[in-house]
Amino acid sequence: MAADKEDLVTLNLKLLFSAGIIPTPGIAASKWKLRVYRLYPVVMAILYAMVFVAQSMAIYKFWRDLDAITDNAFTMVGVFMCYIMAGYAISHTEPLLRLIQVLETELPNKEAPVLEAARKSRLLTMAMFVIVHGMLSTWIAAPITLRYAQDTEEELDKNKPYPYFCFIIWLPFDASQSPIYEIVYIVQTLCFLMASLYYTSINTLFITFIIHTAAQFRILVASLGQLDANEGDEYFVQCIKHHQAIIKFVKEMNSVLSPLLLFFFFCSQMIMCVVTFQVVLSWGEGNNQLKFILGLMAAMCGPLMFCWFGTEMIQEGLAVEHAVYGCKWYERPTNFRRLLGMVLMRAQKPVLLTAGQFYDVSLTSFTQMLNAVYTYFAVLKQLYDD
Repeated sequence: MAADKEDLVTLNLKLLFSAGIIPTPGIAASKWKLRVYRLYPVVMAILYAMVFVAQSMAIYKFWRDLDAITDNAFTMVGVFMCYIMAGYAISHTEPLLRLIQVLETELPNKEAPVLEAARKSRLLTMAMFVIVHGMLSTWIAAPITLRYAQDTEEELDKNKPYPYFCFIIWLPFDASQSPIYEIVYIVQTLCFLMASLYYTSINTLFITFIIHTAAQFRILVASLGQLDANEGDEYFVQCIKHHQAIIKFVKEMNSVLSPLLLFFFFCSQMIMCVVTFQVVLSWGEGNNQLKFILGLMAAMCGPLMFCWFGTEMIQEGLAVEHAVYGCKWYERPTNFRRLLGMVLMRAQKPVLLTAGQFYDVSLTSFTQMLNAVYTYFAVLKQLYDD
């Protein structure tokens, strides 16, 4: 069952390194290099803390403006979620590296399903990177472009948020004049870039784990399909060990991922709700409309991919039962049938991931999330109309 090391998550590791989450082996081996590397996310966290305080003050300042509050909530919850996820991933570096080691060295990694899973995960990682950073580019570029496109200095309503920042913020001093405006804008941009990198790198790593788990089940099912061509119990025992190794891998992955997924799904519902509300409010406003539509796509992208591939993993795991029962077990000795019964009993139980104790990671749960988002949106819309 064990195999030589195969690089299956190279792209994910590059993104995680760029985000300051998982250092390279060379950096990890040097104490001073590792300390310098760990300063990188600390500095970004300090910069983000300043932005978070300014966003919080904006909520207090514009409390009666539902449009401003929901616009602020989108970026505030989204960026906050990404930084919390990054902190969680950094604190769980060892379990993450252990999962990567199991995937690349202890499970079969040369078969066609694994190579196809590696190709699929790379494409998915690049697709998510493009979607999220496509939203990011419009969000960052639009405000500063509009500000410098103004021919004359316009009179702004001081009871409304300053419209030429990435995030809605409020500061106790005038930040609309150069060079303070540019400094504040750069800090916001850096925080936004890092949040998007955290979102992409962490989510795609876990989705890659799920895709490869489904591939391992496909390999197992193919092996079980050859039971009739392999007499004796040794071949079947190896298949059972492979099945147990996959289940153990999913259990370890779930122990790391489950708390994070609960937080991620909860925040994603809030983001989808407020950004849907903003799409409705900004309908027909050109740049703003496009900005929020891309934001909605980015907010849905992560939960949908988790649930889509989570469902695929469940289905591939359940296929083990049919593969085992499809052999000519009735022609085998009693010991073989005893082993087969044990495998059947375990295979009937779905192998799945959970988000805390509240969600199974499946398309059914994603549908429930969308129903909840629609309910929250209807309440917001009613409040706005009143």
